This record gives sequence, structure tokens and C-alpha cells, in this order.
Amino acid sequence: MSVSGWEQLLFIVAVTAVAAPLLGRYLAATFRGAGATGTTAPGDRVFLPVERLVYRTLGVDPDSSWTWRAYALAVLALGLVGTLLLYAILRLQGVLPGNPTHAPGMSPLLSFNTAVSFITGTNWQAYEGETQASYLVDTVGLVVAQFTAAGVGLAVALAVVRGIAGKARTVGNFWVDFTRSLVRVFVPLSIIGALVMVSQGAVQNLTGFRAATTLAGGSQKIPGGLVASMEAIKLLGTNGGSYYGTGGAHPFENPTGFTNMFDLLFVIVLPFAIIFMFGRLIGRPRQGYALVAVMAIIFVAHTVVSMQAELHGNHLLPASVSQVASGVSPGGNMEGKDTRFGPEGSALMTVGTMGTTAGATDSALDSYTPVGGTGAFVAIVLGEISPGGDGGGLYSILVLALLSVFIAGLMVGRTPEFLGKKIRAPQMKLVLAYVLTIRSRSSSWAARP
Repeated sequence: MSVSGWEQLLFIVAVTAVAAPLLGRYLAATFRGAGATGTTAPGDRVFLPVERLVYRTLGVDPDSSWTWRAYALAVLALGLVGTLLLYAILRLQGVLPGNPTHAPGMSPLLSFNTAVSFITGTNWQAYEGETQASYLVDTVGLVVAQFTAAGVGLAVALAVVRGIAGKARTVGNFWVDFTRSLVRVFVPLSIIGALVMVSQGAVQNLTGFRAATTLAGGSQKIPGGLVASMEAIKLLGTNGGSYYGTGGAHPFENPTGFTNMFDLLFVIVLPFAIIFMFGRLIGRPRQGYALVAVMAIIFVAHTVVSMQAELHGNHLLPASVSQVASGVSPGGNMEGKDTRFGPEGSALMTVGTMGTTAGATDSALDSYTPVGGTGAFVAIVLGEISPGGDGGGLYSILVLALLSVFIAGLMVGRTPEFLGKKIRAPQMKLVLAYVLTIRSRSSSWAARP
């Protein structure tokens, strides 16, 4: 790799190494005894009145703790209600306010596809964001869905931690965990992230289309919108679904080299921090350090491989195609990439996020070299554990840890244990179900033409 590539990678690693433990400590302090009377957490003076208002509105007792069945039912109920509401908003957007571009209502199938994918955090985007979604849909519909998906992911991770490490048969209160994750984590950090992006030139307005005259004398409509605010929670919540169809490759969404690295940091720092939180909540920080080390090694490995491959270029291209750095090109394999970021910066951002559940890319993966694309595919095949999504990364790496401990126990002839609990046949059946699901999903994805 070049000096510039190493500098970018080391910057990402250094900032993550500093920020993730600090944020993990904040998360542990926030969710230890979450909502229980008599417990305190950072920011209570600001956040607690808001949370109490939510609890009163929902009729929730913050001191109650639920069984895993009640917790799961609450998650499913929120997902069902959210899907129905988002579907209705997408279908009716043509007659709703906040639509200066006069986007019509989406078709039934497209509305259903979009609603389900955004509520589940998949964010499969089968529409052009700048032309087919109104401002009301973006803010009240899609952005709210991105917040709820991220909040549910973190809440479920907390329930998993309590279930694994706790001795009680309850796993906490879903509405308390969900509310706290939004009020104390995702909303404040998203505001900060949006302000940083606006300061760098990301678009944030309500002007609709602006008419512009091109250098060739033609006319063009330039789409504006609430881009920075949507981009912030897309990245922080490890979601996907960009305001513009080209995602992070669009200069209105990712305007500078700094925002390119900031976007990657906004994706990966919180998932790493959740692992540090896990170690503190169970009272065994070293367990968290071990998991973070595994995630970090995988992240650096597949990212470096892809960065080097893209910088090296494609030797199958004809000699007439220059892949040498010059005053007008950074060199390497520039097919499907932006000259602002170059092959290494593009691979760092795009392949770096492939180890998460985020759909954040600044280049076209289908134009990567075979080796460069393999780096991204490996991150996906492993189940997106480097470092994974907000919550999803934690329970994914824990499942693999249980599998490793079980195999190691069989090798030495001892009953496998994890955090003082024996791993028996019922647990291993669930672990294998997860592993087979991930592998079958990855295989079907790879088999597509």
C-alpha cells in the first residue's frame, strides 16, 4: 500500500482505539440497572425527564423486568406496527404534505419492500431516493425507521447480555432499553454527526429541485433535501438506504476526503463500543477485550487485502488503460471509484463497512478486482462480525464464541462452559441453526448472476 493508504488506515484504527472504549464505558454506565429506581446514569439531568415522559405516555413501569418471551413479543409488536405505518406513509405520500418535488405514492410491492427492509434494518433500497421519496417520507418514515431499527438492535443486545451473564430468569424491560438507546445514544450522536457533515458541505435543506445551467448550456434539476440528517443515522445505526441513489459516492452526501473517513468511523466505533460495554456489564472486561481483538484483526485483514489489491490494479486491462498515478489520476483500479478518494480510500470505506450491517459504500463493488472483492465477500460470509451492526455484531460474535468454546471443550474432554454456564445440546442446536442460516444466506447471495 502507499503511504497515504497506511495513513488513512492508521487514522481509522487510532481514532477507534480511543473512542470505542470511552463510548463503551458510557454505554455500560447508561444501561447498568437501566430505568430502575435509585440508579443513576450519565446525563440524567437532561435525559431522564424525557424518558419519564415516554414511560408515562406508554404506561410502562421502568422498574419491571420481563421474561425473554415478553421481551421478544414487544420487539415483534413494534416491528409490525412500524411496518404498517411506514407502508401507509409510502403509499399515500402523493397526497401528504412535505412533498415539494411532487413524488407520487409508491406502488404496493415497492412500498411493502421498502417498509419491511427499513424496519428490519436491511434497508434494501429499490427506489431512487432523490426522486421517489418526499421530505415527509424521508423524515417521518424512513429516518424514524432507521432510528427504531438501531434502537431495537441495541436493546436486543442488552437482553442477550443479561440472559448470558445474569442469574435471574428475566432480561430487562424492552421499552426502557429501547427508549434509553434512542434518547441517550442514537439521537445525540446523530445530531453531532449531522452537524459535522453539514460543516463539510453535505446538503441539508428543504428547497426541492433547483434549476441549474450546465457548462454545455443545458438545463438540469439539482435535488436538495435533508441529506445530512438521514446520512448520520444511516451510518451510526449501521443501516443503509441513502438519500441519493449512488449513496456515499454522491458529493452532496459525502463531499470530502474527511467525510469519507468520518463516515467509516461513524459506522464502526459504536459496534466496537458495544463489545467494550459487554465486558463491563458482565464484570469481566477481559472478555470484551478478547472479542474486540478478534473483530479488529478480521477488520484490518480484509480491509488491507482489498486496499492493496485495488491500488495494484487489474493486470488484465489493456496497456492503453493507464493505472499509474499521475496528476489527473491516483492510479490503481479506478473503475467505479471517485478520484477524490482514490482506490485505497474507496476500498477502506466500502470494504471496511462490509464487516457491518451498514449499506454505506462510496464505490461500486462489482468493479473491484477479484482479490479486492474477495475482501468484502469474506467480511459478509463471516456473518458481519468485524465489527458487525449495533447489537448484531455482539450476539453474532458471541454465537461464534460459544461454538469455539464447545469445540475446545470436546478436544480436551471437558464439559464446555462460557461465563460459568455449561454449554449443552439445546444451546448448540441454536448455535448451529445460526451458523447454517448465515452460510445458506451467503451462498445464495454468491450464486446470483
